[in-house]
Amino acid sequence: MHIIEIKWRNKTVDYEDVQNFLNKVSRSGFKNAKLYFVSKTGYTKALMKKEDIIILENDRE
Repeated sequence: MHIIEIKWRNKTVDYEDVQNFLNKVSRSGFKNAKLYFVSKTGYTKALMKKEDIIILENDRE
């Protein structure tokens, strides 16, 4: 199972946004799901430095 959250806004995503997503998934009862968090504008530098977060980027310029 895959669970995806997409943020389509002008603000970069920070750790609090990701933590809120993880909390929602945890409360849902879904186990062993692959989680994806997509952001239109990217992620804060602080979030990208977190060791428990993997950032996959695709710069299409």
